[in-house]
Amino acid sequence: MATPDDKANASTLEQFLRASKPGWFGYLNAEQQAKLQTLTHEFAATAAAFGLEDEQLSIWGVSLVELKSLKDGAAAQRCVQVVLLKFLRARQWDVVAALDMLIKCLKWRKEFDIANLPREVLPPQLDAAGRKTGRDRVGNPVTYNMYGAGVDMDSVLSGPAGVATFVRWRVGLMEGAVRELEFDRGVECVTQVHDYSGASMFAANAAKGASKEIIRLFQDNYPEMLSAKLFLNVPRVMEFLFGIFAAFCDAATRAKFVVASPARSRLMLFQYVDPGQVPARLGGFNDASSSFLAGHTTQQATLQPGETAAFRLPMGSPGEAVWGFTSTGAALRASVVFTPSPGASAGGPAAAAAAPGSTPLTGPSREDLSRDLAYGRLALGVPGEVTLTLENPRGWAWNWAVTVYFILAPASAAAPPAAEEPGKVAAAVAKAAEAVGTAAEAAGKAAGSAAVAAGAATGAAAEAAGKAAGAAAEAAGKFAGAAAEAAAAGVAKAMGAVKLGVEGGSK
Repeated sequence: MATPDDKANASTLEQFLRASKPGWFGYLNAEQQAKLQTLTHEFAATAAAFGLEDEQLSIWGVSLVELKSLKDGAAAQRCVQVVLLKFLRARQWDVVAALDMLIKCLKWRKEFDIANLPREVLPPQLDAAGRKTGRDRVGNPVTYNMYGAGVDMDSVLSGPAGVATFVRWRVGLMEGAVRELEFDRGVECVTQVHDYSGASMFAANAAKGASKEIIRLFQDNYPEMLSAKLFLNVPRVMEFLFGIFAAFCDAATRAKFVVASPARSRLMLFQYVDPGQVPARLGGFNDASSSFLAGHTTQQATLQPGETAAFRLPMGSPGEAVWGFTSTGAALRASVVFTPSPGASAGGPAAAAAAPGSTPLTGPSREDLSRDLAYGRLALGVPGEVTLTLENPRGWAWNWAVTVYFILAPASAAAPPAAEEPGKVAAAVAKAAEAVGTAAEAAGKAAGSAAVAAGAATGAAAEAAGKAAGAAAEAAGKFAGAAAEAAAAGVAKAMGAVKLGVEGGSK
């Protein structure tokens, strides 16, 4: 039975979505609804005129064949409406332009042989260039693109078919994320993360060519598909120049793009994606070596300079405990201590069937370390208590508060993600909205600093800022042009929606 709190949360959520989701399924005004109906009933005749067979009338896992036999006034399935609405929003509700875009997209998918992408064998070097893993805080699948250390793109792009090979791989990565969308549940968008740690700031011609082709393809064939786009570990000057550029953008665009230098990358990423879903390369726990943390709830704490916090886990019987932490700032001083219960035999039997990689303990134990990311597992042969202590040390070069995300739990406490309850969904919305506000505020502050340095914001200043932003994009390194991939696609309102169990989606 719904509680008063659930009803209040649902009401707040409804108001939030109606304010932030105009033009999305369930949030159409009368004019938008009429244009959706027009597109719905004109599609069949147009598809036949272009000679599209039934097998071609499928996109993003959704069949459009039902539109051929839909009676006047009848509504298509929700998933079909979601697809049509994406094209309408991408073309500013121009039905003719949206229909033309959709037909061309269907033809391109056939010509590009999208259906065969999962079966293609591509160069193994591309395995390090990106991956699709986890979901963001509101349920969107997340893709990661890596452009620096450990990525040998030159060997791929230098061949005769290098650019075409990379483009097919990149489209395949996007298609893999799209297959995880759930239009009937409101999961409509993908969050993209681009990591530039160790990347050169000067892209080769082949890389620029590949980037331009990807931008064009995504602009034409994946409209309204991005929830947010994060550019991480970029040089500080790039972050500054983005602040200048952001001053001339609307709030939705500023919130949609996140550009962060190495010092701020984890802070910004964790606002959008829980560390349990983030690869270890970017400071998270989503890695083969930390798979034992999967399914555990990540907790959060803020430590001021010099502050110490201790977290305790009583274990009433022998068993396995897991722990982990990651910091948004400098390395923490940490300790993991096991104290057996009074009367427990220090020489008792070891925990049965200790998992490989775990540390078997039957007596007092202490491990001290200084890390910004660490995790482990303890096989406890006797009852006792595990204490995880974290300290944010003071230093001459670091005296800022840090946010710490940590896990300390019995191994048996892991549980698979469940559908969000109304109250939890509303909380997720509020958290996502807060994250967007933080990103927008940071961009605004950077822009303000830039404006002070540049002088009065006259038309000439705006022109200079535009040129600076253009130069920044040119220098952003291999595939830095990917930023335009989202901009050209016309996506908007990053993180502005709930994706699990509610109506609507996210731009």
